[in-house]
Amino acid sequence: MWYCSYIFIYNYLIFLFISLIKSKQIPLIGLFTRDNQHNNNYTSSSLIIDYAIKHLKTITNLHTELVIQRPEQDIPCDMAIGTKLIFDMIHQSPRPLAIFSGSCQTVASAIAETAGIYDMTIVIYSDTSSLFTAREKYPSLIRTVPGDSQHNIARKLLLRKYNWRRFGILYQYERQYTMPVTRFNDLLQDENDWENALSKGISFNDLDETQGNRTRNSLKDAFDELQ
Repeated sequence: MWYCSYIFIYNYLIFLFISLIKSKQIPLIGLFTRDNQHNNNYTSSSLIIDYAIKHLKTITNLHTELVIQRPEQDIPCDMAIGTKLIFDMIHQSPRPLAIFSGSCQTVASAIAETAGIYDMTIVIYSDTSSLFTAREKYPSLIRTVPGDSQHNIARKLLLRKYNWRRFGILYQYERQYTMPVTRFNDLLQDENDWENALSKGISFNDLDETQGNRTRNSLKDAFDELQ
């Protein structure tokens, strides 16, 4: 998953740099979070940012300088930390044109609202939450991945194609995933051909051995209910 994100960051920076070639300088804010501060195998987003900028400097016919204000390390998934950094960087000179972020939902929603207040574009590639479809709340947000609810039409067509009239839904029990399931059930309400036999949310957070066994039992119970 992270490798796909890195490839997107690299390609986006190349595109942005070339599209604004007539400018002398392109100031941006880069803000990235990490979920697990104690993961020794984690690779900072700064590495791919530095690689992309280094590659841009090798293109001889490009003379525009790309300036990305960002912390040296990816920050924790903490709304207060993310918001403070954004406010600090917005008031630096030159003023950034946009915010480029690969952050968790808590930080992403806070900085997206902040960007709207300052009439700044924010580009997010890492969050699929349906909450970001509220354009009145996030007017300047550009999301490069489809929201979870946008897959509901495809799910409905899949049921219809294979004539699956009775089905169940298992999903991660978080608000981000609960809302698309609710909207999917609403989408099927107008037709009587389908029966949603089960909608069950399961928590996958902090799976130690005990919690893992509990989750497996929840999955087993869910499948037993469908029989």
